[in-house]
Amino acid sequence: MRFRLQLIAATCFGLVGCSNTEDPRVFVPGPGYTCEVKISLPHEAKAGEWIDLKASRTSGPWVQVAKSDVEKGVRAISKEPPPVEENVQANLSWDIDPPGHAEANVPTMDSVQADPSARKVKFNEPGVYKISGTTSFPTKATSSVETITIH
Repeated sequence: MRFRLQLIAATCFGLVGCSNTEDPRVFVPGPGYTCEVKISLPHEAKAGEWIDLKASRTSGPWVQVAKSDVEKGVRAISKEPPPVEENVQANLSWDIDPPGHAEANVPTMDSVQADPSARKVKFNEPGVYKISGTTSFPTKATSSVETITIH
């Protein structure tokens, strides 16, 4: 019985010793900071076929500062993002103009397991459409507008 009490006490002290303490430093946009999104898709496609959407994101420079030094309204994150991120299409919100003529694939368990970053769009009618993508992380940025002609 005494051994069990010692074991329980040791476990409790061990858990207290492993408490989660916050890192007092964070990353914020540095001088000359930019965040850019680039999207790519074919210039032409056929109505009814799925089209792969691709995107990359660049951001930086980031500087590390004390959490207490972050000014109100400045985006602060705990881990510095990589300067270049490929295949971020799943992290974007996509805008298609004119609206109402396209269908986006809805991620399913199977599709996410096969390729977690895949995003596709299908146009139901021929026409000329404009597509752009917007990211909110690490900071808000919108891509240039790309045009696709659907036959």
